Amino acid sequence: MEKIKITFPSGVSVRASLLRDAEPELAESLWQTLEEPQKGITHVTVSTGDSFSLFFRPLVEPPETAGTLRAPIGNHRLFYTELEAGNLLWNNIKMYFCYGPCTEPGLVGAQVAQVDPEDMDTYKRECEEVRNHTYFYHKLAIVRVEREGD
Repeated sequence: MEKIKITFPSGVSVRASLLRDAEPELAESLWQTLEEPQKGITHVTVSTGDSFSLFFRPLVEPPETAGTLRAPIGNHRLFYTELEAGNLLWNNIKMYFCYGPCTEPGLVGAQVAQVDPEDMDTYKRECEEVRNHTYFYHKLAIVRVEREGD
């Protein structure tokens, strides 16, 4: 199974497994995006719950299709309230990280990866630190995502 590596602002990394069977097109899109390691800025909201978006920069060219809140894409689109810790979503523009309960109504998109169980506690702790960057430190959190082993 293909793995991705996520490195948080602290320098701590976790691994996640790509879910090609559930979302083959979006999983391939993310895998191709990660041909080169990507860094992105995080966007944390107050109302959604334990989650944040990660926008890779620079976006070289717009994708042919991309999901939005109004029109999410994917074969198995999830509601925010269905998300579980460790779910990683991709909509051809941004990644979405869930590290706990989400309360926002509405569809969010399709899960393309899952944080590995042995890294879950570390993942949750580091995601909370991303939240803290926004609300307490007032510093932009940069997260790096890459193929593991490349």
